[in-house]
Amino acid sequence: PPKLLFHHGTLRSGDHLSTEGDLLLFGDVNPGATISAGGDVMIWGRLRGTAHAGKDGLSKSKIVALQLRPLQLRIGNLVARGPEEQPEPGLAEEAKVLNGQIVIQPACTKTSLLNKHVESAENLNSKL
Repeated sequence: PPKLLFHHGTLRSGDHLSTEGDLLLFGDVNPGATISAGGDVMIWGRLRGTAHAGKDGLSKSKIVALQLRPLQLRIGNLVARGPEEQPEPGLAEEAKVLNGQIVIQPACTKTSLLNKHVESAENLNSKL
Protein backbone atom coordinates (compact mmCIF):
# COMPACT_ATOMS: atom_id res chain seq x y z
CA PRO A 1 0.00 0.00 0.00
CA PRO A 2 1.22 3.52 -0.77
CA LYS A 3 2.63 5.44 2.14
CA LEU A 4 1.86 9.02 3.10
CA LEU A 5 4.64 11.59 3.16
CA PHE A 6 3.86 14.53 5.45
CA HIS A 7 5.75 17.81 5.00
CA HIS A 8 5.28 20.98 7.04
CA GLY A 9 6.48 24.19 5.40
CA THR A 10 6.10 26.32 2.31
CA LEU A 11 7.80 25.31 -0.94
CA ARG A 12 9.52 28.23 -2.63
CA SER A 13 10.72 28.75 -6.20
CA GLY A 14 13.25 26.07 -7.09
CA ASP A 15 12.05 23.60 -4.41
CA HIS A 16 10.87 20.14 -5.45
CA LEU A 17 9.12 17.70 -3.13
CA SER A 18 8.40 14.21 -4.43
CA THR A 19 7.27 10.81 -3.11
CA GLU A 20 6.15 7.46 -4.49
CA GLY A 21 2.96 7.36 -2.37
CA ASP A 22 0.50 10.08 -1.28
CA LEU A 23 1.76 13.49 -0.20
CA LEU A 24 0.29 15.85 2.41
CA LEU A 25 1.79 19.34 2.63
CA PHE A 26 0.93 21.83 5.38
CA GLY A 27 1.96 25.06 3.67
CA ASP A 28 1.89 26.73 0.27
CA VAL A 29 3.46 25.77 -3.05
CA ASN A 30 4.73 29.04 -4.52
CA PRO A 31 5.29 29.76 -8.23
CA GLY A 32 8.44 27.99 -9.42
CA ALA A 33 8.09 25.16 -6.87
CA THR A 34 7.04 21.62 -7.81
CA ILE A 35 5.26 18.94 -5.81
CA SER A 36 4.72 15.40 -7.13
CA ALA A 37 3.46 12.06 -5.89
CA GLY A 38 2.77 8.59 -7.18
CA GLY A 39 -0.65 8.89 -5.54
CA ASP A 40 -2.69 11.89 -4.36
CA VAL A 41 -1.31 15.38 -3.64
CA MET A 42 -3.03 17.14 -0.73
CA ILE A 43 -2.09 20.71 0.18
CA TRP A 44 -3.35 22.45 3.29
CA GLY A 45 -2.57 25.81 1.74
CA ARG A 46 -2.36 27.48 -1.67
CA LEU A 47 -1.07 25.77 -4.79
CA ARG A 48 0.48 28.36 -7.10
CA GLY A 49 3.38 26.29 -8.46
CA THR A 50 3.26 22.96 -10.30
CA ALA A 51 1.68 19.77 -8.98
CA HIS A 52 1.77 16.25 -10.41
CA ALA A 53 -0.40 13.51 -8.89
CA GLY A 54 -0.16 9.96 -10.23
CA LYS A 55 3.29 10.71 -11.62
CA ASP A 56 3.69 7.09 -12.75
CA GLY A 57 0.58 7.32 -14.96
CA LEU A 58 -2.12 6.75 -12.30
CA SER A 59 -5.03 8.85 -13.60
CA LYS A 60 -7.26 8.04 -10.58
CA SER A 61 -5.11 10.30 -8.41
CA LYS A 62 -6.31 13.71 -7.21
CA ILE A 63 -4.85 17.07 -6.29
CA VAL A 64 -6.61 18.81 -3.40
CA ALA A 65 -5.77 22.25 -1.97
CA LEU A 66 -7.42 25.05 -0.05
CA GLN A 67 -6.80 27.15 -3.17
CA LEU A 68 -5.85 25.72 -6.58
CA ARG A 69 -4.21 28.39 -8.73
CA PRO A 70 -1.28 26.44 -10.17
CA LEU A 71 0.92 27.29 -13.10
CA GLN A 72 0.44 23.70 -14.23
CA LEU A 73 -1.46 20.60 -13.07
CA ARG A 74 -0.58 17.06 -14.04
CA ILE A 75 -2.58 13.98 -13.20
CA GLY A 76 -1.23 10.76 -14.65
CA ASN A 77 -0.24 11.62 -18.21
CA LEU A 78 -2.62 14.59 -18.55
CA VAL A 79 -1.54 18.24 -18.30
CA ALA A 80 -3.68 21.35 -17.65
CA ARG A 81 -3.24 24.98 -16.72
CA GLY A 82 -4.82 26.34 -13.58
CA PRO A 83 -8.04 28.38 -13.67
CA GLU A 84 -7.92 32.17 -13.73
CA GLU A 85 -11.17 32.85 -11.86
CA GLN A 86 -11.15 33.03 -8.08
CA PRO A 87 -12.42 30.04 -6.06
CA GLU A 88 -15.59 30.03 -4.01
CA PRO A 89 -14.66 31.40 -0.57
CA GLY A 90 -14.36 28.83 2.18
CA LEU A 91 -14.25 25.77 -0.08
CA ALA A 92 -11.26 23.55 -0.71
CA GLU A 93 -10.81 22.55 -4.34
CA GLU A 94 -9.86 19.33 -6.04
CA ALA A 95 -8.53 18.49 -9.46
CA LYS A 96 -9.30 15.06 -10.88
CA VAL A 97 -9.72 13.34 -14.20
CA LEU A 98 -13.25 13.15 -15.63
CA ASN A 99 -13.90 11.93 -19.18
CA GLY A 100 -10.23 12.16 -20.08
CA GLN A 101 -9.79 15.77 -18.91
CA ILE A 102 -8.56 17.41 -15.72
CA VAL A 103 -11.40 19.28 -14.02
CA ILE A 104 -11.32 21.50 -10.93
CA GLN A 105 -14.30 21.57 -8.60
CA PRO A 106 -15.09 22.11 -4.93
CA ALA A 107 -13.59 19.26 -2.93
CA CYS A 108 -16.09 16.64 -1.86
CA THR A 109 -15.90 15.69 1.79
CA LYS A 110 -17.42 12.76 3.61
CA THR A 111 -19.42 15.29 5.63
CA SER A 112 -20.98 16.83 2.52
CA LEU A 113 -21.76 13.34 1.20
CA LEU A 114 -23.32 12.47 4.54
CA ASN A 115 -25.40 15.67 4.45
CA LYS A 116 -26.66 14.75 0.96
CA HIS A 117 -27.73 11.34 2.24
CA VAL A 118 -29.46 12.91 5.26
CA GLU A 119 -31.29 15.41 3.01
CA SER A 120 -32.38 12.59 0.70
CA ALA A 121 -33.70 10.60 3.65
CA GLU A 122 -35.54 13.65 5.00
CA ASN A 123 -37.13 14.26 1.58
CA LEU A 124 -38.17 10.63 1.42
CA ASN A 125 -39.69 10.76 4.92
CA SER A 126 -41.65 13.92 4.11
CA LYS A 127 -43.26 12.16 1.14
CA LEU A 128 -44.38 9.16 3.22
